[in-house]
Amino acid sequence: MNSSASLRAGAGERLHRLLGVEIPIVQAPIGSLASPELAAQVSNAGGLGSLALTWTNPLGAAALIANFRRRSARPLCANFVLAFEPVGLNNVLEAGVPVISFSWGLPGPLVKRVRSFGALVGVQVGSAEGAKRALEEGCDFLIAQGVEAGGHVQSSTALPELLPMIVELAQHTPVYACCLT
Repeated sequence: MNSSASLRAGAGERLHRLLGVEIPIVQAPIGSLASPELAAQVSNAGGLGSLALTWTNPLGAAALIANFRRRSARPLCANFVLAFEPVGLNNVLEAGVPVISFSWGLPGPLVKRVRSFGALVGVQVGSAEGAKRALEEGCDFLIAQGVEAGGHVQSSTALPELLPMIVELAQHTPVYACCLT
């Protein structure tokens, strides 16, 4: 899994304008493969680069963000897998990362915390129920992940079946499709 493509043009365009991103591609946070170098290349090319920071201690996360910033002044997304405590989240927010994405769970009260730093919240979902709950919690965008995606898959539904359901539920909230390439 190495990219997520924008599905809903109008909503996605608003998100891209807000972030200063020209290309509707969000690089997936693919563990240790999502290096600051890769994230910076994606962001510098006009997309949104991402870092996977779940298993990174707070000082390590700060170092990865600083490494990214040496390579790019563009926006960055930091991802946290919610099956684990997001111990570095506050440090990432204090470093000014403008987009936080969550996977393998719903962020609940973390949405308020992220928003209090002025950052946007994305939630990866694998079902219509997950999308509905993420929307109720106030996420800014959804990432639809079907069963065929790589990495930490939580869906049991194929993306071609899942995506239309999530788009319909999302209304004006941007939806990205998690794609294998």
